[in-house]
Amino acid sequence: MGSSGEDVIMGVQSREVFPYSVECKNQEKVNVWAAYEQSEANCGKHEPLVVIKKNHKKPLVVVDAEHFIELHESLSDWRKGTLWEKRK
Repeated sequence: MGSSGEDVIMGVQSREVFPYSVECKNQEKVNVWAAYEQSEANCGKHEPLVVIKKNHKKPLVVVDAEHFIELHESLSDWRKGTLWEKRK
């Protein structure tokens, strides 16, 4: 059995860039809800995030749907700004 708490431990500066509490599951059968609840229990003030990996499959990331929508809106706003125009 592994240690309790977050699966990815980050320093203060890393948290400023990546404010997530990461739970990792590398299993053939995963209870997504239980994994997300585990991430929520360990997240503190950070956003819970679950990485799911299965043999011969790409990893998947699970986040709260409202948070996903906020991310998408932020990205859309960012693309409308000058930074996106400079990258084209």
